[in-house]
Amino acid sequence: ELATTAKRGRTKRWAAERSEKAWQEDSKQDQQHLAFAKGAQRWLSLRTFESSGECIEALRAEKRAIWSTVLEQRALPLAPGAPWLEAQNALPPSLALVFGAEGAGVSEQFKDASDQLVYLPMSGFAESLNVSVATALVVQLVLQIYSRHFPEDERGLTKKEME
Repeated sequence: ELATTAKRGRTKRWAAERSEKAWQEDSKQDQQHLAFAKGAQRWLSLRTFESSGECIEALRAEKRAIWSTVLEQRALPLAPGAPWLEAQNALPPSLALVFGAEGAGVSEQFKDASDQLVYLPMSGFAESLNVSVATALVVQLVLQIYSRHFPEDERGLTKKEME
């Protein structure tokens, strides 16, 4: 704003240079974020299964705990500081998060196979979120919780996972 409202030329130039520098830095960061985002698929493994049972078998074979997100009374809150998350061994070393289709939710087969049923606490009038928004929030939250409980060298990918 100073670059456009200043009366003195020197002040106006200084403000314009400072503003331009800030825009260049923002642009540089945007380019870095874009480069990181374009490479994100390298860290994702996508597989398809013919049935929920086949998927559950594969997760169990990989020794992954299964946490399903549900809106049920028996589900535990997925929130920093939740007492159940503070308990020793509450966080499994390898975890699969399950999200259900909007409306239908997680299947009974996955609920029954789950090691834990969890929900994302919300305030206000909304009971649920769009599945993509809920997924983003839950993944971010789980990463934060894991970073509090596990040293950095235990949170990284194994050599096999990096291949």
